[in-house]
Amino acid sequence: MSAIRIVKLHSNALKKLMAFSIYLPDTKNYSGELLVLYFLHGRNGNEHFLEQLDVKTITDRLIKEGNINPMMIVCPKMDYTRGLNTSDCSGQILNDEMAIDVGRYEDYFIHEIIPHIESNFSVLSDKSSRFVG
Repeated sequence: MSAIRIVKLHSNALKKLMAFSIYLPDTKNYSGELLVLYFLHGRNGNEHFLEQLDVKTITDRLIKEGNINPMMIVCPKMDYTRGLNTSDCSGQILNDEMAIDVGRYEDYFIHEIIPHIESNFSVLSDKSSRFVG
């Protein structure tokens, strides 16, 4: 049975507790390692975006119909950023009454999220098996 789980992860790059949601497909009829789609939520989202968009129902249907192969989908919390390294220090900047998070978000994604997924789940670890959207 497929599932979406929330996983908490301490980020050394950001020096704070972060989280990601992960769609885990039903693999009872599938053997082998999975492709991974890293789904970046954008500034107004969070790690719960997979649940909010009902990704589980949609992806389950696409897999069942044979339109896509089983894959893992990961949505890391990126706070209110574009996922780039914007500052060596993590924090928030107020800009026209809007808070923008700054920090080493690119490092967090590349050096913490991806290695965590590849060392804790049965996924393909070569670059051609990772997708970002």
